[in-house]
Amino acid sequence: MKSHEADEWVKPHKLTEETIAFFKKRTMNDLIDGRVSYYEKEKNIEMVDKKRGKLKKNVFVQKKGENVFFKVFKDKYTEEPKKDGDIYGLIDYKNCNTSDKVLGQIRYLIGFDWCTSEIIDQFLHTVEAIHVTRTGELLFKSEGR
Repeated sequence: MKSHEADEWVKPHKLTEETIAFFKKRTMNDLIDGRVSYYEKEKNIEMVDKKRGKLKKNVFVQKKGENVFFKVFKDKYTEEPKKDGDIYGLIDYKNCNTSDKVLGQIRYLIGFDWCTSEIIDQFLHTVEAIHVTRTGELLFKSEGR
């Protein structure tokens, strides 16, 4: 679709002011994921010395007894910050132990104007890693194409 066709398709008078404000905050590039993995992007690594680096991330895991919780931060950190800035959490693993529950959490997360595809990607990888560790099964199963 060409840009002038997209402009004709979108009727500005039908968009609410809230939707327009949302689109202005988030450019299209924030909504579309690139083909380069989050873990391979140089901007996501903070070098400790000449050979070693620490991964900057938005999603951190806490274990309290037998319970596991996730915290999702707006900004990237190499270590979990002690203060709570723009954050979504604590998210109990019990609220993410099925694919439907994870989808519900993602729907809530994308309501924040600071949530990006990278944050969602990190969240999915982290939740699935915990799920596999606890159950030995994949959280998302492919039925093929």
